[in-house]
Amino acid sequence: MHVKNFSFWYSAQGKPILKNINLKIEKNENIAILGPNGSGKTTLAYCLCGIIPHLINGKVDGDILINGKSIRDYKIRNIIKNVGVIFQNPDTQFVTLRVKDEVAFGLENADYPEDEIESRFNYVVKKFDLLDLLDKSPQDLSMCFRRLNFDPPI
Repeated sequence: MHVKNFSFWYSAQGKPILKNINLKIEKNENIAILGPNGSGKTTLAYCLCGIIPHLINGKVDGDILINGKSIRDYKIRNIIKNVGVIFQNPDTQFVTLRVKDEVAFGLENADYPEDEIESRFNYVVKKFDLLDLLDKSPQDLSMCFRRLNFDPPI
């Protein structure tokens, strides 16, 4: 991913929240975005994963490229196959009420075929020994790990 001279203004703002951002993220590289409240961290994350400009309107200058192609030319479901964002409070990212639905959600949201969803789902459940947790609430997992005397992978 390559961010080139990227600026973004929310519709109601007179000045950009992001101004001339330049950033290069290599494949499989993990980065952290740090800064004080109101500095644009969440807005930048929204831009990197395509929420801006696909779901939130505003003024955009510059570009964000994924595999050399502008993020504007991707459908959002194809962006999320290449880019992942984890926000500060993971609880705000859960979209379902059960672990099994949460595990499948990303694949369903990215419009993977049903047989591939099932195959990947089964792989993850087995790999991380989740079978006994599938009907639990995602918010309760840390308590489940403590009760099972299990240290989750970092």
